[in-house]
Order: sequence, then structure tokens, then C-alpha cells
Amino acid sequence: MELKGGEVVLAPFRYAETEDKKLRPALVWEVTPVAVLLVYISSQHVCHDGGYQTEVGLDHHEAKAIGLIKSSRIDFGKTDVCLPGDVRKLLGHIQKLPRRKLWECKEAAKKAGLLRF
Repeated sequence: MELKGGEVVLAPFRYAETEDKKLRPALVWEVTPVAVLLVYISSQHVCHDGGYQTEVGLDHHEAKAIGLIKSSRIDFGKTDVCLPGDVRKLLGHIQKLPRRKLWECKEAAKKAGLLRF
């Protein structure tokens, strides 16, 4: 599978502060020939109005638009790296979100230090 930034995928993500990994939805942020930088997505503790500055809450419809099953949050402050071959499944793409939600994602990514411009 050839990965591209912005894709929502099912991939191994480090669980808590251990080296154990859990298969979960994640946003592909950056792809190199040897590694994929992933942004954490969770359906736990979703806040739609003013959570952390690095988080963006998605309601049920927004989550479904990008291939998720239920309301979720994208936490741009929490990232992990995996091998490209470890990504299991393509779920959707972040560009399916409404323009205002993409703007929120841009601002959260900026706050998390993921954007350099």
C-alpha cells in the first residue's frame, strides 16, 4: 500500500508510555521510504468545544466522513512512528472533513509543532 499524508489508517500505535503497540485509527502525517509519522485518533474523551489546543473533536458525521465508526478526537500532540509495511488498512482521508474542521486541524497541528510555516 502506498501511503500519503492525510490518510486515515489502521496502524500500530504505542500504547501509553510502554513499548507495547495497539492497532488503532491514526492520521498519516508524513511518509518517508522507511517510516510513517502517525497522529493519534481516539473515540475516548471526545470534547467538541474547547478541549486541548492540540486536539480536534469530530462529531459522528465528521468521523464517518473520514472512515471512523463513531465520534472521535484527533490529538496532534500525540504522535508515533511505524514502518510503512505495518499499516494495516486505509479507512479514509482527512480532506473529507468540512473546511472549518480542516482549519481547526491546521491550527491544532501548528500548536503541536507539526507545521513549520
